[in-house]
Amino acid sequence: MPASPALDQTRTDNPLLGSLYMTFGMAFYVVNDTLIKLVGDVLPLGTILLVRGGFAIGLIVMMALVMGVLKHWRTMFTKPVLLRACFDTLATFLFLTALFNLSIAIATAILQTVPLVVMLFGALFLNERIGWRRILAIFVGFAGVLMVVQPGTSGFNNYAILVLGVVVLVAIRDTTTRQLSAQTPSLLVTLANVIMVTLAGTIYALYEGVATVNFDQTMIMAFASVFLVAATMSVILTMRAAAISITAPFRYSAIIWSLVAAYIVFDEVPNMLAVVGMVLIASAGLYSLFRSR
Repeated sequence: MPASPALDQTRTDNPLLGSLYMTFGMAFYVVNDTLIKLVGDVLPLGTILLVRGGFAIGLIVMMALVMGVLKHWRTMFTKPVLLRACFDTLATFLFLTALFNLSIAIATAILQTVPLVVMLFGALFLNERIGWRRILAIFVGFAGVLMVVQPGTSGFNNYAILVLGVVVLVAIRDTTTRQLSAQTPSLLVTLANVIMVTLAGTIYALYEGVATVNFDQTMIMAFASVFLVAATMSVILTMRAAAISITAPFRYSAIIWSLVAAYIVFDEVPNMLAVVGMVLIASAGLYSLFRSR
């Protein structure tokens, strides 16, 4: 898992490092999603968020103590950090609800609209320049998403609409991350994020009823928490390492990871139209990367 600096005094864009962070982060997210989907058929969402969050909070606190960043805990209550946590909490609820009812490959592919929206947000709100060719690539990517979702067909799943809502929330979340102060430790941003998701999950668990969790399910969620922390840290470090328009295309590596997980773990294979859509999405992202360089 990428290490978090205690205090970053300066911010110098490093496209290569940011791209590596994003690639690893996407792999970690897919592993986390796979583990959570395994228990999603037998455990309610609130219980899953409560148990996984408990492990994640304990892990992050121990890391923060060892690295000496916990003394800066007040930075967790700054506006950008809290806003990021709020958007991520909403996105988590929507995405996991959809994930339990969709193929992990399909859900992940739809989510890859995020780099396209993030690229637009970077241009609109962060003054990052994009040309007409990358704007065209964005439209090609959206066409690919339609091929994956396949609206109007018998295979269309209404839960795909939830993932599209997640796209907007995650795009706003990542744009907010870019506004974090260089003095805010990434590990504490992660801690604030996980605490808010866990609190929301706890409230929801009390509402729907806390389920009994056996040992195997507990271990699965414990491992999921490790990959969740690693993924969250990686994305935060990505947004702080380089411009959004450069790192965003590397989110498309999640398509590869999710296809592997779908086939090996769930014995799922998307149809040919969906696969072509995934290729279009990835191609649009890679072309956007080429133009940004």
